[in-house]
Amino acid sequence: MLPEDKLKAIEELRQRYGVAGAWRMTETSRVLKQNITLSIGIKALFLALNFSGAATLWMAVFADMGASLIVVFNGLRLLRFRK
Repeated sequence: MLPEDKLKAIEELRQRYGVAGAWRMTETSRVLKQNITLSIGIKALFLALNFSGAATLWMAVFADMGASLIVVFNGLRLLRFRK
């Protein structure tokens, strides 16, 4: 999609769903960026720690599992109803 098309689509959604729909789109985008940043950040951190010899495989597994839980719970925040 071209940027002009995206703006038209956003405007159509705002007209259809009102301000709450526009809020949901921007909130979803923000949470998605947070989740991606956290996930890649944890992986990069443990990659660096692995090369320095400070991390073990089990540390990385537990950190990855913890990051997965944080990402899921962060995404679940979107299910809240906002008036």
